[in-house]
Amino acid sequence: MRDLKKGTIYAIISALCFGIMPIFAIKAYSFGMSVYTLLVLRFSISSLLFFIFLIWKKTTFTIGKKDFKLLFLLGGVLFTLLSVLHFESLKYLTSSMAVLLLFSFPIFVSIFSFFIYKEKLKIQSIIALLFTFISMIFL
Repeated sequence: MRDLKKGTIYAIISALCFGIMPIFAIKAYSFGMSVYTLLVLRFSISSLLFFIFLIWKKTTFTIGKKDFKLLFLLGGVLFTLLSVLHFESLKYLTSSMAVLLLFSFPIFVSIFSFFIYKEKLKIQSIIALLFTFISMIFL
């Protein structure tokens, strides 16, 4: 139960931060900051905090050459692309619409998993995806 509470608290804090982030981005744009400057600041601050956290927890880790290439592709290329596109979308959409569209990814993950990995979709997942899709249409 303790881990469930801890995980729930972390998820709520994460959701709050992701919900507030577009508001700060739009405010930064109004002061003339570019998407790329904002992202450099975001990633620099988060990297600094992450490494401080690792030092505080006394965590050591090693990354192999293969893992480093994969991390670079996922974090350095794909996550950066996601962030740039998300922050660019805030120039053209309301922050709530941009976040709603960004977090439609479970639909795509389910579809890709079905076709690429041949994962079976349970009826509960299909119903949840259907409700997700319908709610996106209403919004």
